[in-house]
Amino acid sequence: MTTGGHEEALALIANQLDVQQQAGKFLHLPNLLRMKGLALASRSIEDHAEAEQSLRSSIDCAKRQSATLFELKAATDLAELLLKQGRAREASKHLGAALDRMPAGTVSPTHKRALQILNRLQPGIKAAG
Repeated sequence: MTTGGHEEALALIANQLDVQQQAGKFLHLPNLLRMKGLALASRSIEDHAEAEQSLRSSIDCAKRQSATLFELKAATDLAELLLKQGRAREASKHLGAALDRMPAGTVSPTHKRALQILNRLQPGIKAAG
């Protein structure tokens, strides 16, 4: 994505966040915050702190809405961002917590992706611990 593409995406997301807040309807808030985090994370390394905060906000919002799938998506993206920064233990903690809140028997591409990342994280945590 080009810098202009990042700016356009972030502007569209900011606009939709404003629309949600003005309407007092927050149904799409977890996903919008997640998209903002992903756009920031892909823009530059200098934006990783803001991307992390946006992903954490997405997780918190999804928890308040009991939207476990949206929580897992944001936790998975956060784990990948933290993993890039060498923060495997923290990544595992967030991802494990989100997976623990998923209903038993959940089968979805999101769940599968989260489990794959968690499995990748486990050896690094044991070696570092």
